[in-house]
Amino acid sequence: MTYSTLDWLNQCNNHFTFSAHVWFGNYVTQRWWNDLWIKESISTYLAADCLAGLAEKFRNSSDSVIYTLIQKEIQLLRLGQICQHFTELKSMAFLREQFEHNHPLLTECEDVHQAESLYDDFLPQKGSAIMIYLEYIVGRQTMITGLKKIVKDFGYKNIAFEEFRTTFESILQPVNQDKKSPLVYVEPFITNQGMNKLELVKII
Repeated sequence: MTYSTLDWLNQCNNHFTFSAHVWFGNYVTQRWWNDLWIKESISTYLAADCLAGLAEKFRNSSDSVIYTLIQKEIQLLRLGQICQHFTELKSMAFLREQFEHNHPLLTECEDVHQAESLYDDFLPQKGSAIMIYLEYIVGRQTMITGLKKIVKDFGYKNIAFEEFRTTFESILQPVNQDKKSPLVYVEPFITNQGMNKLELVKII
């Protein structure tokens, strides 16, 4: 059986994603299904980080043929290239955002039966793009520190959006003169549904 480069990348991505679920999904579990996006977003984000490290390994390897084969695909996943990764995942989520029956990441969920409808590609696509956006705002080291703190504080426990936000705010410095947390730029993408809207106001 012959595997294409894309098949190989998908296999690696699956391994990395489900390995990340050991920490975000098992060790740290969402309190209820409405926060399903937390584990899906972070796991996809971390899988991309692992693929980025794999790309660097091949870059420094004597097997330059392998790196040449995967370089085109891996560039869309490398965290060092924030805009490319954000655009790739966000573009797929944009397609879903245009449908009226779509849902925000943070969705009210009354029971387990309703939770089944939340398991779709949209959560990791948009969610991981938001994680990339958050890293772009706060910096890579702060992002890693925040995820480590979540693992430390919520190991064998449950986490909800409020705890996720509080954890990051406890280690973040305000980024503007209004003393607002950087999360104010991210939260609307988590709680709202639909495409971004730009309102133009004419000032006379």
